[in-house]
Amino acid sequence: LKINDLLVNRDVPVEFISFLEKTAAGSEVEIDLYPASVNSGKNDLWPSLGFKIGIKGSFSNFMEFMEKLEASLYLVEIQQLNISSSDQGNVNAEILVKVNAKQQ
Repeated sequence: LKINDLLVNRDVPVEFISFLEKTAAGSEVEIDLYPASVNSGKNDLWPSLGFKIGIKGSFSNFMEFMEKLEASLYLVEIQQLNISSSDQGNVNAEILVKVNAKQQ
């Protein structure tokens, strides 16, 4: 495994987006993806991309999605998490993720 395999293509992050969609389907949650600004530190080794992910589903399925995201091969940092319950016993969550990208 090479470090480049852990980084997202900045110009065309299709593989990462596909990973998120497949992971959501496998976890039985619905997601909405949006590009977002993220905090980059002066000591960051790589450039980064930000995504805001809206997630709807049962709490256990939401946790399964989060565990798969954390265990993925991508270098992902969750910068913000907001979660609330809906009236059907499901959760609505919004996460802001920073994913490291390849140098161009």
